[in-house]
Amino acid sequence: MSFLVILLILYVIWDVNYFIRCVFTVFAGRLFQRKRKVTDTTTIYGLCTSQDVDIFIRHMNNARYLRELDFARFHFYALTGLYERIRERRGGAVQGASSVRYRRTIPIFHPYKIQTKLIWWDDKAIYLEQQFVTLADGFVRAVAMSKQNI
Repeated sequence: MSFLVILLILYVIWDVNYFIRCVFTVFAGRLFQRKRKVTDTTTIYGLCTSQDVDIFIRHMNNARYLRELDFARFHFYALTGLYERIRERRGGAVQGASSVRYRRTIPIFHPYKIQTKLIWWDDKAIYLEQQFVTLADGFVRAVAMSKQNI
């Protein structure tokens, strides 16, 4: 009984599903996909569900785009081994800046993919481009540029 109460409190206080999905994304990438070069593009797939939509229940909420970009970034780090290399040098990676261009909405129940690629790096940061592409038409729905401080 006390375990269920603690679990309920965790779900109320923290977004437990976010952490579960982070772990799942990293381990699934490592176990079931081949390693990639840091210059390769990585891809993850998603589906716009009822938990992702705006108040009018028509399309993905802008905040969910950023959340999905987190998962795609973690997947990129896992497949390329980039995060391990950063940690070997006693560093870390934090979001320094991001800019998203929303071109068209992702309608509810539409599958999409997020493609992540490294576009530049310097001594203090790496720069990623991430694209949301709907599978039905191949249209790039949103493009995000992010700076990861290392």
